[in-house]
Amino acid sequence: MAETGARVLRAWLLIALRELGDAAPRQAVHQAVATLFGDQFTDDDLAPRRGRAGAEQAWRNNLDSLYDRLKKERILLPSQRAQPWRLSPAGSTEASGLPEVGVGTLKPDGQFNPKGSGPYTANIAAAVQVKMREHEALLADYGRAVAAIGWRPVTTVHPRDLELSRAGKTWLAEVKMVYGARVTPAVREALAQLLAYRYFFYPAVPHPGLLAVFSEDPGGDNVGLLLSIGIASVWRSESGWEGCQAAIAAGLVPTAANMASP
Repeated sequence: MAETGARVLRAWLLIALRELGDAAPRQAVHQAVATLFGDQFTDDDLAPRRGRAGAEQAWRNNLDSLYDRLKKERILLPSQRAQPWRLSPAGSTEASGLPEVGVGTLKPDGQFNPKGSGPYTANIAAAVQVKMREHEALLADYGRAVAAIGWRPVTTVHPRDLELSRAGKTWLAEVKMVYGARVTPAVREALAQLLAYRYFFYPAVPHPGLLAVFSEDPGGDNVGLLLSIGIASVWRSESGWEGCQAAIAAGLVPTAANMASP
């Protein structure tokens, strides 16, 4: 079976650091990933490979490579060898939106420290993959729809979801699935991520507009909350797409009428 994919490994790493208090030495992070997700390693994950610590299992080598990439993406803070791995504010925000992994806690060395005698589960890979597929489908749907009304969607700005540009205007969009009517967490995550990304990735004025895109109507109160801090919102509906007045005014709500316009 193939090695664990980069997206799932990313989720594992961020969850491990989150459970370790956002910072920990490399060995503790490796141990935490093994503690939480070792039962999901494939045979290829466990195969030996030459890495920075000599011959080591492939998943460890892949985790170190991912660590280097996440520093470049500013999801992890810069560090020298032997210094702790640390989540940046943007990384902490991303990690906070990932699934919970059980009822236990981790010791500082990454070993499991159960809170009680209840069952402990950390089987999240399938959930992460399913959620990512749904998230990416929503992102693709909205990207295609706004492209049809003249926006240029860019999705190669990870960890940000989407950047839109048209006629000198730029908008940063965060896409959120609403699972099981969990609207409030989705709204809070979008709010926090958009503000963090604007701060870290767009320091120059003028800042881009901020847009939250949801898989369903987030509700009037949540729309109002977002608007109160300058975040417009759009959501998928049975008829296509709807949005707040700010999003409509900015031309960010694809409709049958404006998609048909030349």
